[in-house]
Amino acid sequence: MVTKIATVKDIDYCNHIAWAIKQRAMILLTTNQSQKDLAKSLGVSDWTVRRVITSLDSSFKPNYRWLPRHLAFDDFKSGKMAPSGMSMILMDIKRHRTLDIILSRRNRYLRSYFLRYDRSARLAVQTVTVDLYTPYRRLIQELFPNAIILADHFHVVAQAYRALNQIRIQAMNNAGKGNSLMAGAETLLETHPNPSQ
Repeated sequence: MVTKIATVKDIDYCNHIAWAIKQRAMILLTTNQSQKDLAKSLGVSDWTVRRVITSLDSSFKPNYRWLPRHLAFDDFKSGKMAPSGMSMILMDIKRHRTLDIILSRRNRYLRSYFLRYDRSARLAVQTVTVDLYTPYRRLIQELFPNAIILADHFHVVAQAYRALNQIRIQAMNNAGKGNSLMAGAETLLETHPNPSQ
């Protein structure tokens, strides 16, 4: 701990972590690793990394006069970082860049966040890629009236997989125990060993 009596270069008063460590944390935040792993690699606590993120929030404000033509946003679990436990990542699809992390995925919060952007910036957005959650679609139509809404292909494939899996389970349950589709196929092969005949 640095006090007025014991001063150390590169460490602020009433603090015990060097600026070099905090700057390294800022750089490592661009890599694909968890806060916990990042904190462990730097030898600091998770809370120190969170404080670095919070300090970045005040330093790097988005340009509210501009939005890319092709936007995407998706929700993710952010734990204690967000009041609801879920946040939104806002991305520029064409450049594959993260524009901002929105602290809540609730419609009221998203509306107030996007209304910070100039109307001309919102009108210039041509496409918005989002998951299949219906309330997002109504909000997008309201905030980006000229944009075409695209379904994120990952969510479409995931929904198709869940539907097919549900049908598979239902078919297996209808067939009954010990009477699987494979057993039926084996019986068919036993009665007709050569399918060409």
